[in-house]
Amino acid sequence: MKYGKYYLVIIFVWVFILPTGSLQTATCSGSAQFSDRSTQQEVVNLVCAHLDSLTEQLNGREPRVQPLQPERWQRLPFCATEPEVRLLAMSHSGKLPLIVSCPDSGNWQHRLSIKVDFTLPVLVASRDVSRGERLSELRTDDVAFTSVKPGFLQKTDKLDGYTASRKIAAGTVINENLVKKASVLRRGQPVTIVAQSDTVLLRTNGIALENGHKNDIIRVQKENGRTIKCRVINEAEVSPVAGQ
Repeated sequence: MKYGKYYLVIIFVWVFILPTGSLQTATCSGSAQFSDRSTQQEVVNLVCAHLDSLTEQLNGREPRVQPLQPERWQRLPFCATEPEVRLLAMSHSGKLPLIVSCPDSGNWQHRLSIKVDFTLPVLVASRDVSRGERLSELRTDDVAFTSVKPGFLQKTDKLDGYTASRKIAAGTVINENLVKKASVLRRGQPVTIVAQSDTVLLRTNGIALENGHKNDIIRVQKENGRTIKCRVINEAEVSPVAGQ
């Protein structure tokens, strides 16, 4: 399943491009938190620009930032140009360490930290789900981004052909680690081998020698005992791989 990789990329982008916030919690959709063009305000603007974009991408709302250790923020010097921000590894709680520097104003550098978060819709189990069961009864709940693990799912169409890989309790956020692709064909199952050219369609019987999902390549034994490789079409048919 590729969704985990996708969401890990999203989190990496979030961690690697976001900067900082003001001396109090700020909602990024609101007006500027400082009346002057302070360095703190420049950093807040940069954070909010990226956080607003990510929130919109995930159909979320209420993006917010909260600087940690306010005394460090109070000591942040003025920067005549846009400050440079380098982000470090973010914790699961949303705490994001960063280094703010200004090469054009004394070449200073300060280490700060900020907490970022927003609300987003995720899929949640409406009832207990047994291992191997298809996930059919789901609902969408709004949760804080920092409260879910990477790999969370937001759309039911991403679960087509998947079943629960373990028991899932009602109210659990559906994560890619909780589901697995269901086998369309099982080892030992009779199948129809469909071979088609521009003018000829041939159908023969065979036995699947491996479990397989749709579009997987599996070994199939023909009626004459010969083993060939076939691509799974559906729960009853396979097609010989080209060249056999």
